[in-house]
Formats: sequence, C-alpha cells, structure tokens
Amino acid sequence: QVENDTKHQVDSVTLSCPADFTDVHRQAMLQACEIIGVNCLKLVNESIAVALAYGHPRKHDFPDENDFHRVMFVNLGHSSLQVAIGEFQQNGMRVSADVVEHRCSGREMDWILMNMLNDRFMKKHPNDPVCKERDANDSSIVGLLKNKKARFKLEQAVVKLKKNLSVGDHQVSVDYITSDNDLSEN
Repeated sequence: QVENDTKHQVDSVTLSCPADFTDVHRQAMLQACEIIGVNCLKLVNESIAVALAYGHPRKHDFPDENDFHRVMFVNLGHSSLQVAIGEFQQNGMRVSADVVEHRCSGREMDWILMNMLNDRFMKKHPNDPVCKERDANDSSIVGLLKNKKARFKLEQAVVKLKKNLSVGDHQVSVDYITSDNDLSEN
C-alpha cells in the first residue's frame, strides 16, 4: 500500500513498539520482518516515533544548529505513562529523555477521580443509604464504590470526564446514581 501511495519502492522500515516491550518481544518483531523480507533499520519506542512524526515535517521551522526547540510528548495510556523529550533543530533531532512509568496511568487516574467524586457525594448526601455501605474486606471501599450499579455509573462518568477535560469541560453529572440522588460536580 505504501509503495502504491508514494510510487516508490520500500525495502527498509523503522518500526515503533510499546516502550514496555521486552527484548523477546522486540526480537520477535525483527524476526517477523525477516520472514516477510523487510529490512528493519531500527525499533523505536512509540513516544520516539511520535517525536519523529512531529519533527520531520517541521524541520525547516526549527532554530539553527546552535539552538534547540524542545518539546515534551506525553502519552497517558490505560496502564502506563510515557514521556519523551525531543530536541529539534534544522539539521536533525535528538531524544534527550524517554521514560515509562507503570505506577501512573489512566487506571490510577480513574481511581483517584472516582474516590474524589465518591467523597464529595458522601459529604453532600450523608443520609443516602448507599453512603452507609461498607466492604467487609476493605474499609476504603465505601458508598458509591461499594454499590455495583452506582460504581458502574461512576466509572462511566469518570471516563466521560477525562475526555471532556481535554476540551476544557470539567462538569460531571450522573442522574440517579443512587435511587434517591444525582451526582453533579464542577
């Protein structure tokens, strides 16, 4: 397809892979290239591939060779946070940092937001029957987090909130999160 689109023959590639790929995963990618007859010049982490995609079309817009234009690329995925810092100039680029953190991710952000909204709901509606529910095995799971139906609605609201945050909207509203009350936060 690439050859049809560009009208040029492609015999070498650079492939991106997740930053948490092990050597075994990376070797499997290289072997797959060999099997299909493609010369893989390099494997790069996804965040570096994003930096390349950003920098290549702008290479003539960057400062001269004595100065760098620095850009941070952040990918908050479901299970990890990846950050790369690219330094660009007219005659090339370099990656000065490429970091992956598995203890900070979209899942952790979901849990933090759910706890915050649960705490606010419990303060606003202390007499709601759901607020009195406790998990027998984990005392931190209370209220909306304990009630399966309310927790499901809360999880959906948090996913929607994260999407809306990217466009500046930070309103959360869930009608009838419990049988008696709504959840509405700014």
